[in-house]
Amino acid sequence: MDTFTHALFIAIALMLIRKPDLVPYGILGAVILDVDVLFRPLSDSFPQLYIFTHGGFTHSLAGAVITSTVLFAVAVTIPGPGFLRERISLSFEAGSLAAVLAGAISHVFLDFLAYPGIPLLYPLTDIKFTLGILSGPSVVLMLASIGYIILMRFGKAAIDRPQAYVCIFVIVMLACGGLKFYVDATTDGKTIPTIDPSRWLVIKEDQDSYSLEWYRLFEGASDLNVFQKYAGVSEDELGKYEAMPEVKRLRYNSYITTVEKNGSSIIYSDPLREQGYLWYPPDYKQYHIPDVA
Repeated sequence: MDTFTHALFIAIALMLIRKPDLVPYGILGAVILDVDVLFRPLSDSFPQLYIFTHGGFTHSLAGAVITSTVLFAVAVTIPGPGFLRERISLSFEAGSLAAVLAGAISHVFLDFLAYPGIPLLYPLTDIKFTLGILSGPSVVLMLASIGYIILMRFGKAAIDRPQAYVCIFVIVMLACGGLKFYVDATTDGKTIPTIDPSRWLVIKEDQDSYSLEWYRLFEGASDLNVFQKYAGVSEDELGKYEAMPEVKRLRYNSYITTVEKNGSSIIYSDPLREQGYLWYPPDYKQYHIPDVA
């Protein structure tokens, strides 16, 4: 979900429970989790730290609580820019901390709605969970959030009277959820929404391959591609490579994973991202293991 929607969602929630003084804290908690965009060098340099990437550790329930609490404590302890201190008087109290945590949890909830999902239960597991009704940032919601913020800036809307925005949000959620339910009911694979709400990817898996289809509303499914899970190598041969940090990192970032033996190399890859069917996450699409026996 985009930053504007994250901020507006928690701000409206706090206004609806009549806690306007806590809105700055809620917004801080709602946007602070995306500090993980700065973690990229860790994952690049140390593959075993693959969870420290955007949409990784900070987007788990435990990570959200830890990250928001620690960074909020830093924010109220270390003197910040004077202009910020003049506008927002930060204090580390029970109410303010609760608002920061509420903002962080709301961030996790909104990102849970979209593909490719988040590691909700990390460190228990790094499996990504998602409700799968959005393809990522919803263009409609992002434009609605930006538009509403602009209207508030010019006095044409108010955060304490958000009925119009709430209606748009609810309609988008119901529409996307309804589409997900309908596509799931009319196909027998894993369904992934795209930016175009009328077009979905459907992945079917059997023992040896993945089949990819486009599903278009009112037109149905059409075959797209088939990807063999293993080419020139058997699943039994791969046990010694599965624990490699680079392989774990690739699997964590991938929708599906295929393995091919090419000469003396073994190549792990995610063909969906490599071939442009899906673009996010943009990195770690392939890994070569050279000079295998």
